[in-house]
Amino acid sequence: MGGEMASHVHLLFAMRLLLSSLLALAACTGASSQGTDEEDAALADGGTGGEGEADAALASCDPQPIPSALTLMHDGRERRAIVAGPAAMPTTPMPVVLNFHGYSNSAELQQSFSEMDSHAADNGYLVVYPQGTGVPSGLNAGACCGSPTVNDVDDVGFVDALIDHMSETMCIDETRVYAVGYSNGGFLAQRLACELSDRIAAIGSVAGVIGVSECQPERHIPVLQIHGTADTVVPYGGNVALGFPSVDDTMEGWRERQGCGDSASTTFEQGDATCVEWPDCVAGVAHCSIELGGHTWPGGSVPIAAGKTSRD
Repeated sequence: MGGEMASHVHLLFAMRLLLSSLLALAACTGASSQGTDEEDAALADGGTGGEGEADAALASCDPQPIPSALTLMHDGRERRAIVAGPAAMPTTPMPVVLNFHGYSNSAELQQSFSEMDSHAADNGYLVVYPQGTGVPSGLNAGACCGSPTVNDVDDVGFVDALIDHMSETMCIDETRVYAVGYSNGGFLAQRLACELSDRIAAIGSVAGVIGVSECQPERHIPVLQIHGTADTVVPYGGNVALGFPSVDDTMEGWRERQGCGDSASTTFEQGDATCVEWPDCVAGVAHCSIELGGHTWPGGSVPIAAGKTSRD
């Protein structure tokens, strides 16, 4: 098999692993981003949750072209996001993956790094790449990063408004809005799990850790963490000077919030990638470590200067 084809196969596997893990973890709470934990439990047991949620899930849509970009005003700033997915809206509401870029990167770079467009097109969901603010561009995720954090830009409010905007202009399933991110974007995904759990169904953080000191979600949502052990930008062991906790402390925090058991079990092991999941969680908590992995998106195209990119 040629190198290009092999890379493509590994990439698709990595994307499938990320999304499958999020969806599997979300099943612990019925994949719903709204309602109480009791309603989530009913969904997981085969119930329908709130009547409004059931109506939204069963609503039909008129097929329409999907816009390539969105713009909206929030907090006095014009904000934008790139949109990708199938060629046209299906007849039922589509899931959405919000995919956040790293500090000093852009929506376009994250689109390139993660290469999620083709997977979204093939699997019937929208992938949306929001753009940060400032120069260099960043997202206010608490401890990270840059002028958006210094100026206390309301990026949580922006994401909330973006979901509202999408629901008004496109046919999306508001109970299946997921957040993933790389580096600064991974920090933001974790902040959204803390502060916007009523809108987000599950999160995946790649090369980012939790960056807020207070995290009291309104409801439990599944969390997936992916991190390289040799990451020098967001070190696996943390960075006290920058206020970055370690990956272990981040996962311990989620384990405690989700009421998980103490001992994690291995759920995937191949090459440099090992994934574990904790038992008995109210909502799933999982972590994939990349042995000697750098500050990269596994399966993606982050520049080699950022360290080793896993193909496993």
